[in-house]
Amino acid sequence: MAIDKWLVNKLMKLFLRRYATTIIDTIVDVRQMAENNYHRETKSKMKACGSNVKLRPGVRVYFPENVVLGDHIVLNYDTIVMGQGGVTIGDFCVLGPKSMLVTVTHQAETLYYGNAVYQPITLATNVWIGAGAILLPGISVGENSVVGAGSVVTRDVEPNSVVAGVPAKKLKSINPNENLLDQTANGIRSGLLKPSVTS
Repeated sequence: MAIDKWLVNKLMKLFLRRYATTIIDTIVDVRQMAENNYHRETKSKMKACGSNVKLRPGVRVYFPENVVLGDHIVLNYDTIVMGQGGVTIGDFCVLGPKSMLVTVTHQAETLYYGNAVYQPITLATNVWIGAGAILLPGISVGENSVVGAGSVVTRDVEPNSVVAGVPAKKLKSINPNENLLDQTANGIRSGLLKPSVTS
């Protein structure tokens, strides 16, 4: 009996040494294929989806039929978009990892199921949402704005602003170089520049 156990363990170790990498690679490939299929299907169900839209692994879009995405957008790892109330994201926007766009809430007086309130979220052109930021229902973020990592946005964000905190507050104004923004956008559209995404 002890010899049989030893032999089984020895054979199992040999098998794992020989095939473990292949098994792990296969599992990773299958997961990646499933993720790619989910993203392809999600994009096809959207109300509108522009060109060069990147959905990184872990991104989840609920109610994609209420979501409009412009061109050159990145939804980074594990981002959640709850589209019940409608979401519009303009061109050249980046959402950092684990950010959330939440378009549904409940009335404070009655928290029972069925008393949901839906309000849209809109991101204008050239917006950066930092990692882990949460945008609540009814929020609009103006063009050329930045929402700091980990922020909870409860009010509209003015154009050309940097906001951060819980709740998010305006930290400073940005004076965008319109000429540089136009040159960059034109370069990306023409394929001469690749959008860099580090968030």
